Amino acid sequence: MVVAIVPAAGKGVRIKNKIGNKLFINIHGKPIIFYTLYQLDTCKLIDEIYLILDKENIKAREEQIESFKIQKLKKIIVGGNTRGESVYNGLKAIEGNPEIILIHDGARPFISHEKIQLAIETAKEEGACILGIPLSDTLKETDEGYIKKTISRERYIRAQTPQVFKSNIIIKAYERIGESKQFKNTDDAYLVEEIGHRIKIIEGNLENIKITTPFDLKIADIILKEREKWNI
Repeated sequence: MVVAIVPAAGKGVRIKNKIGNKLFINIHGKPIIFYTLYQLDTCKLIDEIYLILDKENIKAREEQIESFKIQKLKKIIVGGNTRGESVYNGLKAIEGNPEIILIHDGARPFISHEKIQLAIETAKEEGACILGIPLSDTLKETDEGYIKKTISRERYIRAQTPQVFKSNIIIKAYERIGESKQFKNTDDAYLVEEIGHRIKIIEGNLENIKITTPFDLKIADIILKEREKWNI
């Protein structure tokens, strides 16, 4: 069994919206989170989805989420104060014993089925897998507003989600932090790195943007215009 956890409890401060959770901003008539859930729901390798929302939006958005008709949505979980804490809440809420746990940002609505499936298949073989994009910009290390040195970009990537793991590995990684709730990780692979497990990287997709700023909303609008074939 493959379970998907979707952290979507962030406030989205940088996007400067007035509705609270940025994932309920409408693009082409539907909220961002709908497109994310739809892509996971229609992926044949995913069996169940656990959505993590901030407490305020669980009640306020319950009817709206039901209207999405996400068939594989198993449960909506209350998020924590950080992304890491939210994912930990999701891990503790999983019912049964899935082989694979996939964690995908609610703010990345344009992940393809091809990349999801490849990440799952790779995690089954390697134990842990993330998507990553090679850097195109030159990297500079700075010091008080001045360039300190130029860093070779050849060994660096931009990490994306989904990040996919055998369940025993990701649960062990999160339980190491446990109830202390000192989650400083901005992604899940970091905690798996900390327990010494190798993580396979597969190439991500430039369309798999994380909607964080008003500019990202403009990009999302363009992508959706090109995806009219979704008919959703």
